[in-house]
Amino acid sequence: MSYISNKEIQKDLKDFINTLPNSMKTKDFFSGSAGQTIIELLSGVTSMSEHSKALLQRESSLLKARKLSSVTEHGVNKGFFIPLAKAKVVRYRAIFEKSVTLNTGSILALYEDLDYQAIIKDIVVDNTSHSSYTVLSGEEIILDILVARKLEIKITGGYQDFYVANIGIEHTYISQEFETLSINNEEVSVIDTGVSGFYENLHNTVLRIPSENTVKLVFGNGILGRKISHQDIISYTFLGFSRTIEELDISKIIIEDMVILSSKVIREPSYYMNLETLRYNALRSSVDGRLVVKSDYETFVSKQLYSYLHDFFVEESFPYKYIYLLPNEKFSEVLLEDFQRDLNFRRLLETRVSVIVLSIENSISLKFSVIYIGDLADGKVQNIIETVSNKYKNTIQTKDIQISTSDICLQLTESVPKGRFVPDIDTFHSLKKSIYISDMFITYTR
Repeated sequence: MSYISNKEIQKDLKDFINTLPNSMKTKDFFSGSAGQTIIELLSGVTSMSEHSKALLQRESSLLKARKLSSVTEHGVNKGFFIPLAKAKVVRYRAIFEKSVTLNTGSILALYEDLDYQAIIKDIVVDNTSHSSYTVLSGEEIILDILVARKLEIKITGGYQDFYVANIGIEHTYISQEFETLSINNEEVSVIDTGVSGFYENLHNTVLRIPSENTVKLVFGNGILGRKISHQDIISYTFLGFSRTIEELDISKIIIEDMVILSSKVIREPSYYMNLETLRYNALRSSVDGRLVVKSDYETFVSKQLYSYLHDFFVEESFPYKYIYLLPNEKFSEVLLEDFQRDLNFRRLLETRVSVIVLSIENSISLKFSVIYIGDLADGKVQNIIETVSNKYKNTIQTKDIQISTSDICLQLTESVPKGRFVPDIDTFHSLKKSIYISDMFITYTR
């Protein structure tokens, strides 16, 4: 950036003085003696200020360039930030044969013949969640167990500002739970760059960027991010796992003094995106990792919960407030909690998005008859009916909307040339709001 020279400022000051009403009376004063000294002093101070401003802007742009290249990596160019992976979660209903104190984050057991640990994610007793609980002998509890391995890596720091520690990890993926970072035994906040492209990097925070087999910890300069000094001891604790987790037989868990009554996988593992997937999805699914339009929300739901839902619906409004989910048998509260947290981290506005989970009991199988008046062949008529019925089948209707079979007949009529459908009054139906139509059967007569 260019800045104004001393002589240019002096000239502007004199031109300004000449425009004043009494300029003729002060002309001689500002042409020499004390007045000239004042002009030179003002121009000098202004010129130095502009010079300092230019230097600061240059330094700021260099820092920004460095941050963009080292911190946000490919994501900042694609408008997408890579989140952490998620380990498998198994829910056990069990009783203990003797009294024992359990704590979330603690290791219960190793899996037989496999390099995984059973790590307590949540303890549920009488529908209440606990971070610590003393189980009595014979008492029934529910344990949500993370299948991963707790790992700790220690390294020493470097000299420069914005030091980047590239840490190779024993397992391929880092899970999002129970991650801690300390410097000389002082705990430091870790900013998850997978949350969004907007984060406040304060003086005591560190950015973490995950990728396969590596994690980058990006330190700061004491103002923007935590500054690291030479010989500082950095301790990073995290949960790691690899794709062999998919082959794990959960029946092989061995926990001393625990009798398993039932077990169920409530969250399958998820993995990082590779660069090709990133390039494909980022440009069309988000702006700086944020959810903006309806298709962004639909893409996000599909990515997060595709295998756990029968169906879902994003209500058309702005700002977006409601998402309806119809879960299948794999769905769980743990998945819902993770989804809600990630969803509201990525929203563009402050308005929170509510997730409404519909019960499968609300579904109906809709059957009704229509009369067709026209000249189309039976096969053509049947194809039109199937097309319209598929529009409603397995679809969650938005709230505050009521649909009747007469509405469906109107759509059928609009779809056919030279003919029309009319409802059979004996099989007339009215569909209430938020109903899931599991099946739709339309029969017709001429």
